[in-house]
Amino acid sequence: MTESSGRGVRNKGYRYYHQKAAHYVLYFLPCMILLIGCGGRKTVELPEAQKEAVVLHQMAENAINKGRYKVALKIMEDALILHSSIDDRNGEAIDLINIGRIFLRIGQYENAEDRFNRALEIATSDKNDIMLSETYASIGKLHHLRGNNKQAIEVLEMAIGIDRKMGHSMLGSRLNLIGIAFSKEGRYDEASGALKEALKINQGNGLEMEVANSYRNFGDLFFEEKRQQEAKGYFIKALEIDKRRGDSLKIGADLKALADIEIIESNFKDAIPLLERAYKVHLNAGMPELAVENLDRLIATYRELGDEGMVDIYQMERESLIDITERNRND
Repeated sequence: MTESSGRGVRNKGYRYYHQKAAHYVLYFLPCMILLIGCGGRKTVELPEAQKEAVVLHQMAENAINKGRYKVALKIMEDALILHSSIDDRNGEAIDLINIGRIFLRIGQYENAEDRFNRALEIATSDKNDIMLSETYASIGKLHHLRGNNKQAIEVLEMAIGIDRKMGHSMLGSRLNLIGIAFSKEGRYDEASGALKEALKINQGNGLEMEVANSYRNFGDLFFEEKRQQEAKGYFIKALEIDKRRGDSLKIGADLKALADIEIIESNFKDAIPLLERAYKVHLNAGMPELAVENLDRLIATYRELGDEGMVDIYQMERESLIDITERNRND
């Protein structure tokens, strides 16, 4: 790649690669793998089929954490069959939402939309506000990933309205999502307002994961406004929480975001160790696709520095990882 083409990669770098990272980080909404709603109901004795479905959900979550999405989809389809066999419509709605979110993760948006619409039919028919909120939030995320942020805002406002009425603890999650959508629409004041409220709610509810998301989203917002140093401060705050929680997925994304700030400011030598850390985190956490993205950034950054020796080393590393990624996709 020529020097000018290297700059081309750099110039699109933050928006392109960080948006891809956000796709992974924000894809899973809270209450992903639950069978008795997200409202913290008391423990009840479950039918045998439902107990088996609980185990299937745990198995699917483990598969997802290992990046084995096809395996997770098959497991969740089995859970859906089990819930259908005992006419557990709440369980069916949750399964459909979960399946749709896995399809979001692998970029199969039409399949995701189909599952969300089926969940919406159940939630609407049963007047199940929690499932309506979860479904609207999922559809809002789908619109966001498709770049339809105006539609995302409309649907997320419906979820937020339900959450406010119920006093739902996941309100902060929805506000995080709509804050992103506002930011992408250039509605920065509204984005800031949503994220401030989200942060306050999430801190009040002790939801560390969503607090970290709020910090990360503030980082994104400030970066959009070209306030890089303020963005950096929020990404560092998110990183501190994610490291405390041991969340490898988000730790890597935080490190990559910090590296992207250094790259935008042409501090390539400062970006290198951050990208190498992100690469090691995702690689050792069994996330080869994200590790490949980190390698792409490392290769482009070393090329900016004119270090073709390191470019060659990481290109060979990339080729071997691509093989692993392809094998995982076929699992």
